[in-house]
Amino acid sequence: MLKMNKYGIPLDDRKDYAKSDWLMWTASLTDDKEKQSEIISSLDAYLKETTTRIPFSDWYATKKGKYYHFIGRTVQGGNFILMLNENN
Repeated sequence: MLKMNKYGIPLDDRKDYAKSDWLMWTASLTDDKEKQSEIISSLDAYLKETTTRIPFSDWYATKKGKYYHFIGRTVQGGNFILMLNENN
């Protein structure tokens, strides 16, 4: 994907921030399994490779994989959106 960084798609072009729940909601908007997989893989890479060892942050940098301010928030439930789609 054109705007994808190593750890996801930035929310907008001003900074390289991403939100994990937003990434998963974005993945749910396409029927293209390859694109879904690419988005999910970027979040998976962030979780595996980040050097920041805090509870799962939903707001992080897509280039460096470092969290910003949010830690273990309830919005993380959005990460399970694809489980609600019966076609997945």
